[in-house]
Amino acid sequence: MIKRNVGLIVKLYVNHIALAIYGLLMAIIALSISKKSMNGNEAINYIFGIIAILMYLGILYVNFWELGAADKIKIDGGRLAYNKFTGLVISLVANVPTILFGILGMLSGYVQSEFLEFTRIIDHYYCGMYISFLAKLSNFAPIYIIVVLPALLTSFVSYILGAKGYKCLFPEPKKKRDEHIK
Repeated sequence: MIKRNVGLIVKLYVNHIALAIYGLLMAIIALSISKKSMNGNEAINYIFGIIAILMYLGILYVNFWELGAADKIKIDGGRLAYNKFTGLVISLVANVPTILFGILGMLSGYVQSEFLEFTRIIDHYYCGMYISFLAKLSNFAPIYIIVVLPALLTSFVSYILGAKGYKCLFPEPKKKRDEHIK
């Protein structure tokens, strides 16, 4: 399962880094806007943060739905056995860096080490799409592991939807009947 999806895993790494940068840029823009307002409105930070997270989860949804849809053809043809955990396993492999940075970052709260503190900072920015929320919860170390859960859930559900042939977010347009043919 993992071996035949190495290309997707690499694509997920690249998407993750690109969307982490996107999330950081969104946070910088939101911070700039909220600083210019007289009261320092934090709602703007959260709105931009939610947009960055939804963008990340939307891209995950599309990638895993397409994988499930491609596997559906093989499953229907008897060339592949259906495994509803395929999306979850692939997403778990793609999130190994996030999990490792998170574990090392959590250890930095218990062990005084410059390396562990460095990994905590890297994880903080590696999860840039969550930065608007992580900035407020920086003392809560397990949050660095918890940020993986939405990605795992989205990957799991979207793969199943694709493999079963359901189209939730992007339904096909209804075909128009040709008025001339009766």
